[in-house]
Amino acid sequence: GVRAEIHNLPLMLFIDRNTTPEQLYAYVWKRTYRYASLPKSSTDTPFTLTLVDPKGYACAKCPWDAYCMGLPLPHDSKEAIELPSVTHVAVDWGSRYLYTTLNERAMQSADTHPSRLLAQQEHQRHVDIGRCFERFTCKEMIKEVYCSKVKQHLPATKHIELYSLPPVLILHLKRLVRGGKIQTFVDFPLRGFDPTGFLTPSALKYGNVSVQEKAREFERKGHRDSSASAAAHRDP
Repeated sequence: GVRAEIHNLPLMLFIDRNTTPEQLYAYVWKRTYRYASLPKSSTDTPFTLTLVDPKGYACAKCPWDAYCMGLPLPHDSKEAIELPSVTHVAVDWGSRYLYTTLNERAMQSADTHPSRLLAQQEHQRHVDIGRCFERFTCKEMIKEVYCSKVKQHLPATKHIELYSLPPVLILHLKRLVRGGKIQTFVDFPLRGFDPTGFLTPSALKYGNVSVQEKAREFERKGHRDSSASAAAHRDP
């Protein structure tokens, strides 16, 4: 069977809602002609525009069981096409041009925005478990909530407090945000870490036993481990 293959980086274009297929072909060709070594006398359009799904491998209109790779747009149509606000269009280069006249290296080159380097640095950096506890127990501004006493919406905060600590501390590290998986490493020791400082002052007033003391008692019963690390969001 025939399989689609993506050759270059995506190209983002902004077009008017009344754009015709003929105008769209001209616009795309204006943005991509520098990648093709065609004779100046050539009037052929070296590609076909097809409506595809966001991944670029299937038709945006046909059902999946039709095995359609994209709905072609007519080259010379002067009637405006109705398209969603965000439309994915594949530029299908003919085989005669794809392997003879196209400069694939130029098509795949791109200027790297400084924000990408910052994102890579954020992805590679580690965060300490103490910082996670600090963020977990700090006050957080939330949407206004309705107060039945004053009969109006008022600014509000959310504050999570710790009142006691267990003999064995089990941490659930949040690794998902907005549907994506987070790979930030969280460094934490199985020995020597004492989160007692994150307890609410009223809990400390009544003399809670620290996790370190409970851990020593736990180890005396024969349960021993060394160290561990995990991946989580830097701001749980």
